[in-house]
Amino acid sequence: MKKKLKTFPIIPLSQWLKIVEFYISEHSTPPRKSGKYKGHSSTNERLWIADLTIAVGTYIASRNQGKAYDNNMAVAAMLGLILSAWFANVQRAKVMDPNRPLALRRKAYGRLERHRALLVRAVHSDKLMGDVWGEKQPWNFPFGRGAKGGKFV
Repeated sequence: MKKKLKTFPIIPLSQWLKIVEFYISEHSTPPRKSGKYKGHSSTNERLWIADLTIAVGTYIASRNQGKAYDNNMAVAAMLGLILSAWFANVQRAKVMDPNRPLALRRKAYGRLERHRALLVRAVHSDKLMGDVWGEKQPWNFPFGRGAKGGKFV
């Protein structure tokens, strides 16, 4: 009897960033030959993000075949990680590019730092969690005194 592959192979984050780059190139025009934006393409961000979302959803479904999971949360978590990593690394590349004017590199660094700070606040904010879900369910810190458990419905 043959052994079944129990899990789909893990795709490293670096490979997902290459997939993003592929989808961007698939949905970009050739670089302009003249004008203010010479050498730059136009990209349809809705299409490459849609392709990435489909790829992530397919990947998660393959990895979690037969297991209980929340597909909405899994896709959101993975897309968030991939897109944040892609943005931060592309922005960091702009910061470190000695071919760019120093003033632009410094502005790019400011954008990168603001993004990092927003991301940290967004994932750690009890206020944000309460603003969105606070009216829908009670909260009980799982490691606090008097922490309660129940039956998941």
